[in-house]
Amino acid sequence: LATGDFDGVIIIWNVESGAVRYKLVPPPLPTHVNNGAGSVGMKDAYAPMTDRAAECLAFVGGFDHGKSNIGLPLVLAASYADGHVRLWNVSDGTLLIDFHAGHKPGESVLCIASDSAGTRMVTGDSVGRLRLWDISSVTAAVTRAAAAALAAAKAA
Repeated sequence: LATGDFDGVIIIWNVESGAVRYKLVPPPLPTHVNNGAGSVGMKDAYAPMTDRAAECLAFVGGFDHGKSNIGLPLVLAASYADGHVRLWNVSDGTLLIDFHAGHKPGESVLCIASDSAGTRMVTGDSVGRLRLWDISSVTAAVTRAAAAALAAAKAA
C-alpha cells in the first residue's frame, strides 16, 4: 500500500502490521524559479509549496520469482504537481529516476499508469494531454537486481 501527500512525501506501508515500511521523500524544490527565461524585467519567484504535491501513484508491473509467479511490484511510479515523474524502488525505498514529464509549465501531472509488463507508462496532465513513456530499461534493471538478491538469499 502506498499513500502520497500534499508535501510530496510517499509512505509505503506494511499491510500486515500497519507499520511504515519506507518514507519516500522527493528532492527539494528549487528555492526560486525564473519566470522570464532571461527576459528583461522578469523577476525570479519562489516555487509554491503546492508544486510538491504527489498527485497520483501507481505500482508498475510485477516480478516473476522463478516458477512461483508471485508477481510482486518492485517499482512505484509517482506523478507530481510540478510536472515531475519519479520512479521509486519499493523493495529498498530508493529513488530510481526523476524527470520532468514534458507537459507544459504550470500543468500538473494528474494521472499515471503502466502496462502489466511494466515496460510502458502513460502520464496525463491537467488539460487532458497524454504522453507515453518507455520505462523498460528501468524496470528491467530493478528486476535483475531483485532476482540476484533472491538467488543470493536462497543460496545462503
